[in-house]
Amino acid sequence: MKKNQYFTENNIDEVASSIKKKLENSDLGKFKDFEIDAPALLVLDMQKYFLLEESRAFVPSAKSIVFQINKLIQTFNSLNYPVIFTKHSNNEENAKQMAVRWKHLTPETGIFNEIYEKIDKKKGIFINKNQYDAFYCTNLLNLLNELKIKQLIITGVITNLCVETTARSAFVNGFYTIVPIDATATYNLDLHLSSFINLSFSINSTPLTSELINYLEKYT
Repeated sequence: MKKNQYFTENNIDEVASSIKKKLENSDLGKFKDFEIDAPALLVLDMQKYFLLEESRAFVPSAKSIVFQINKLIQTFNSLNYPVIFTKHSNNEENAKQMAVRWKHLTPETGIFNEIYEKIDKKKGIFINKNQYDAFYCTNLLNLLNELKIKQLIITGVITNLCVETTARSAFVNGFYTIVPIDATATYNLDLHLSSFINLSFSINSTPLTSELINYLEKYT
C-alpha cells in the first residue's frame, strides 16, 4: 500500500473543499439542516503510534488534522459538551482478526500508546478499545446514553478503518452521526475519498470542520 501526505497544513482547506465538491457533484455530502442539541465529540486513536514517523503505522496526513480536531475540542469545551478520546491497543487475547490482518499487535504501553502531545486533551473522557469499532467491547454506548447524547461527531484516525466502522456503528445505535472531511486522516487520498463517498451515502452528514463549528456556535 502506497502512503502519501495528501493533507498538509498549507493545503488541507483546499483538498478538503475539493473532496466536498466531488461529493456534492455526485449528490452526496451536502451539509443538511439539522438540530444539534445534545452532541458529543469522539476523537479516535490520535496516538503516537499513528502520528510518529518512526512507527510502522504512521499516517502521513495525521499531524495535519490536529489543528481542526483541536478547534472542535475547544468549541465543545466552551459549550460544555463532552469530548471523548479513544486509545487503540491489542493483546493476544483481544486482537482476534486484527492480528491476522496486520500481523502485529498495537502496543498497550510505551510511547506509541500515548496520545499525541499537540492534541488538546486537558479535559475529556478516555476509553480503551481493541477493534476498529469503538463501540465493540467498550463502555462507549452506555456512556453516551448516560450523557443523553443524540449527535456524535467523529474525528481522528484511520478514516477507512476505525473512523468509518465506528461511524456506521454509531448510526446503527441511533445517533445522528457526523464525520468532518478534514478532521480525519488515512494513508492516501484514494482511501480517504473512497471512505467519504461511502460515509456520505450511509450516515447523516460529512461537513467541513469550519461548517460544523459555525453551526455549533450559531445554533447551540
